[in-house]
Amino acid sequence: MNDMEVIELKEPLRDCNLSNEEEQEQVFVKKSEKQKSAESGGKILWRGTNAMMTLFFVMASGVQFNDPDPFLWVPLYGIAAILTISVTIRPNITAFRIWRYMYWIHAAFCIGMLIYVLVALILVATNPKSDGSLNPLTYEEGREMAGIMITSVWLFTCKQSPTIRCIFPRWCQCNKSRPTVQHNAEGHIIDGRASLLYSASTI
Repeated sequence: MNDMEVIELKEPLRDCNLSNEEEQEQVFVKKSEKQKSAESGGKILWRGTNAMMTLFFVMASGVQFNDPDPFLWVPLYGIAAILTISVTIRPNITAFRIWRYMYWIHAAFCIGMLIYVLVALILVATNPKSDGSLNPLTYEEGREMAGIMITSVWLFTCKQSPTIRCIFPRWCQCNKSRPTVQHNAEGHIIDGRASLLYSASTI
């Protein structure tokens, strides 16, 4: 008789546990769908931004043919356009070894060009025949240095894109951690945040 009474007391608890588990599973599915929609929206935005930067690099590379040294500037902006268009087509390509090799070669070239342009800017700005302006953008070398910095910063952002975390407020779905799902001995789904309550109710 005592065994029958224990079974009758545990059956309502099991029904309650099953209903709670179903609710938790539905909440987890809804959160997963919201997370997927937020991630797809982020990929579309990231691809669109890289497409615009690709257009910028192509235009910057085209106007360099009028300079006396296009053999330096056309590769600088042309390789940047190739790297960004590849990110537009396939955002996770920055994790591949070939893309990173091209990035590091281009980064070393940018550093060399930056030093070269900086020295030229100092020589032009300190020339007695110059207008004496303190704004570096008034000189061609200053504008070239700005182009190199824009290119370097954007490609560095692309390289770091797999490790970038969302910095938006708490309402953004990207910033919300996914709930951890565990399984107890009976195979019931338990949410990580309420695992202690569920484990206590099954005792």
